[in-house]
Amino acid sequence: MRLTLTAAVLCCVAIGAANADQVVTCTNDDNSSKTSFLLKGLKDTPSEILWPWSGSLRTFAIKEYSDAHYTAIEQEPEREDAPGNIFINRLDGKVVVENYISHEARKVLVGLCNGEITEDDCKKEQEGLIGGNVPACNLSKDKETNCGRWRNGSNLLSKFSYSCVPGQRSF
Repeated sequence: MRLTLTAAVLCCVAIGAANADQVVTCTNDDNSSKTSFLLKGLKDTPSEILWPWSGSLRTFAIKEYSDAHYTAIEQEPEREDAPGNIFINRLDGKVVVENYISHEARKVLVGLCNGEITEDDCKKEQEGLIGGNVPACNLSKDKETNCGRWRNGSNLLSKFSYSCVPGQRSF
């Protein structure tokens, strides 16, 4: 009986080692939401991250990795000048996701920040832009931080921080 149990454990460990895809479960740092993503690739050389976002699935290619971190950039973003980034700290499980808008959309937001256009005008212009973001026209939250960043040429729209742990696939 003991031999059978050992053989079963060895079987499953070997299968698990061959399948390097790993589900990661995350909680937003303000504990408001949970999400999961899939880390794909060979066991010691991950290649991509599949991240569910607003009803779709975003694919990020891992550009840098070490024993301590992964850095990934979004593949096929809405606009070439607006790929998202993911930074994963493998030591403490912290994950940061950065979302970007196109530089054209950023210029519209700068116009709003400078009082050159109204919020309604901003929304209309953002609707017509690929890589735009209509909700960004509501500047009530972090107005000074966002406007300062956009005026200085950054097209960073939002940054989300998560605490993550290894998870399991649902099926």
